[in-house]
Amino acid sequence: MTFRSICIAVYVFFYLIFTTPMRARLKKLEKTDPQEASRIAQEQVQKVFKHLPDEASLFVGNHSSYFDIIVTGATIPGGVGFVAKDSLGKIPGLSSWMKHIHCLFLDRSDVRKGLQTILEGVDYLKEGYSMCIYPEGTRSTTGELGEFKGG
Repeated sequence: MTFRSICIAVYVFFYLIFTTPMRARLKKLEKTDPQEASRIAQEQVQKVFKHLPDEASLFVGNHSSYFDIIVTGATIPGGVGFVAKDSLGKIPGLSSWMKHIHCLFLDRSDVRKGLQTILEGVDYLKEGYSMCIYPEGTRSTTGELGEFKGG
């Protein structure tokens, strides 16, 4: 068990102890208004276990499906731009939306252009825009972590 896993287990343990009175109230509320009890429980869990910073941040993730982008875009406070392969910048309609949310298109075949794109991403972070990159460069079809692409 890693140190991080131990910290999470201790955090959850104390959370369960300290929220015993609230869970008792929710159990009573569940009898009269189960939807409200569920809403309050969801709200509390999200608040306590939310560890996303409020300031602009770089998010690095494992890319296992198209839903990664949708979920990431919907959950990052203030929105997020993505570093995407340059071929996506050529798709009409999609590319204009991506540019509006500060996505960058990475040319993996040209190291200089790639560095320039990464520096643009640094500028976006300094301006207060969060960025997300999936360094595998493509979705994993097996669920296993793939090799990181150069660039």
